Order: sequence, then C-alpha cells, then structure tokens
Amino acid sequence: MVGIEAPWYNYFKKVYNLFEGDPEVTVDEDLIENEDGTFEFTISSKNSEKLNAIEKLFGYGKVFGDIRVLIRYGYENATEEDFAELYEKAFTGNPLFKEVIRCEMPLFGDSSYAVFKKNIVTFYDDNFSDYHGNSHYIVADLVKDVIADPKIFICTENEDWLCIKSLVL
Repeated sequence: MVGIEAPWYNYFKKVYNLFEGDPEVTVDEDLIENEDGTFEFTISSKNSEKLNAIEKLFGYGKVFGDIRVLIRYGYENATEEDFAELYEKAFTGNPLFKEVIRCEMPLFGDSSYAVFKKNIVTFYDDNFSDYHGNSHYIVADLVKDVIADPKIFICTENEDWLCIKSLVL
C-alpha cells in the first residue's frame, strides 16, 4: 500500500533506528497512541549517565502541528538514593522546597522523602469553580502532579516533623 507516513511515525523510527545497535539503550518497538491524541515511547538504559545525557539532548518530545510525541525515560537501575539526589539537585534553592530526608522505616526499609514547604500555590487557570478563575495547590500535591514518576515519597513539612523524624531515624 502506497501512502505518506505521518511525520511523528517518521520521527519515532529515526530515534528507534539511531539506538537500535546500542547494547546499552532500548527504545520501545512501537509508538503508542494515547487516548488524548498524543503519542509516546520510552527510551531505557541501565547506564543512568548515558540515559541522562540522551534525555538532555532529546528533551521530552516533539510537536508536529497539533500532534505531540512524548518521550519517556526508563532508568532501569535507578535506586531511591539516586532519585533523592535528583530532588536535592533540582529543588535546592527553591523557596518552596525544604529538604530530602532518608530514613529507615519499619516494614518498608530505606525510604526517602522530598519535603516541601506548607505553602499554597495559586495561579489563574480558567477554573470556573473559583470566582477569579484561579487554581490552588498544596506544593507537595503540585509536585506529585507534574513529576512523571516521583520514585520517592513527596510530602509537606510539619511542625511535628522533628518528633516524626526521631521515631524513624
């Protein structure tokens, strides 16, 4: 059958074939169409430094008119410590961030928590349930909404936090 292939499939095939021979990188075999009309695929690797470099170079997708192709990244050997460090690097200096806490939890073992300030973030968002059209989010909930896969626990600071920390450390 003769036809013109959509540019988003062509883009996916370019990325797939670029890494097909690389033993450290795996690209999904198919481009997945989501219910919202976007497309996506995942690039994975056990070599987190290499995948991080690929992520920085390729970004998180490409737009073709009104069609978006999303690229997901699968860090196959990532540990919670790695993600705790990523949160520290990404949010240190941000006034909405407090700290990352690593601790031993009964029954759960090693756990990491990204702790955010107890603030409310408000912005205009065409929210018809608000008289001014604003949406309001607790910072920790906002982080949970925008991080693709948090990998560690996201929470809000608490005045009793020192008491809780003393129980789990």
